Amino acid sequence: MSRSRTPQNLNDLLTPQELGLPTGLELPLQARLGELGHQFLIDLMRQELKRRPKNRGAWTTLSQSLSALGRHAEGCEVNERLVELLPEHPVAHYNLACTRALIGDEAGALASLQRAVDLGFHDADFLEQDPDLVTLHDAPPFQWIVRSLREGTHRA
Repeated sequence: MSRSRTPQNLNDLLTPQELGLPTGLELPLQARLGELGHQFLIDLMRQELKRRPKNRGAWTTLSQSLSALGRHAEGCEVNERLVELLPEHPVAHYNLACTRALIGDEAGALASLQRAVDLGFHDADFLEQDPDLVTLHDAPPFQWIVRSLREGTHRA
């Protein structure tokens, strides 16, 4: 007796076996579909930004998709634009810190991170666990930022 199942998400609708695909292709297939989706979003957001260059949502989506594809230098340029559009937004500066760290710009990353903290980004646990910032962990300014947040002594 066959049991019907209720899919929890789109990936559950059909298994690779039900599609006639060999077992073991699940992750490469999902990864490739993810890449295509991000590339589609990149193309779409670039078109939108030609029409509306101050569309912060389009800049944010573009940044996220570039990051997901590991295109950090392009993502850094996009995050710099976001900081221009949102100069007082702590997450914009935090994301710029992340992309700067990923492209090896330690000084720029630390400056952006300090600015994010000055504007209100105060989650020390998140800073320490974010894999984008791992290259900064041994830098004394990073350690000082985390310590000052934990001790509540940070002053903007």
